[in-house]
Amino acid sequence: MIADVLEHKRGDKVVSFKLKRRKGYRKKIGHRQALTVVQVKEIKL
Repeated sequence: MIADVLEHKRGDKVVSFKLKRRKGYRKKIGHRQALTVVQVKEIKL
């Protein structure tokens, strides 16, 4: 397979919360996944 890398970028932010009930524990965590955009030119068998 022959491909070109067009760009490296980061995805949308995903926010998740951790909490424990009745303990007063809360934590906010954000994450952005690294993405690579490629263009496939040719597939060889």
